[in-house]
Amino acid sequence: MQLMAVTGILFLVSAWMLIRVSRKKTTASMKIQKRTVLLDSSQREFKKRLVDAVKGDFEVLPRVHLADLVSLKFKADDKASRLLQQKIAASSVDFVLLDALNGRIACVVQFDKEQDTEQANLLTTTCQQANLALLQFSKDTALDSAQIKKKVLSALEPTIQFDDDSETDAVKVYLEPVANKTEHERKIVLENS
Repeated sequence: MQLMAVTGILFLVSAWMLIRVSRKKTTASMKIQKRTVLLDSSQREFKKRLVDAVKGDFEVLPRVHLADLVSLKFKADDKASRLLQQKIAASSVDFVLLDALNGRIACVVQFDKEQDTEQANLLTTTCQQANLALLQFSKDTALDSAQIKKKVLSALEPTIQFDDDSETDAVKVYLEPVANKTEHERKIVLENS
């Protein structure tokens, strides 16, 4: 009886030591350091122009995770959806514009992002499916604040325009999706229709 107890104790101690040794081997031996800057100089300069272009109307947030901008619904046992969720969680966007009045996400802004094709397709597809405007600006195209503001507003307020600019009586029609409105706002839109 005592022999079995001693053998059992030795077995448990051996198992415990084996687990401790294996845990030490699986811990990563990497050095973690603080980054010196969040945005490089060209991104900081673009951010200044973007903030100047949309001041008062939108807040500009840099380096936002894509997963913070969308909500995903899928079955727990769906491996493809889980993989897509992991890819979205690992992705980030350069800037996000939030409506200054209500804090709603207005659009995603990418500035000269050197992405591989799969990453760019993931961002484009995710934004399209979430009905989220995506604006892309290039480092090679120097735009001032007024030009940036024009691009932002044209992306957020789609219009139907005639091709012939010589017509002085041109009509612009602003389209606003009713589905994205709150219940109270939908009633107002439908009553005024």
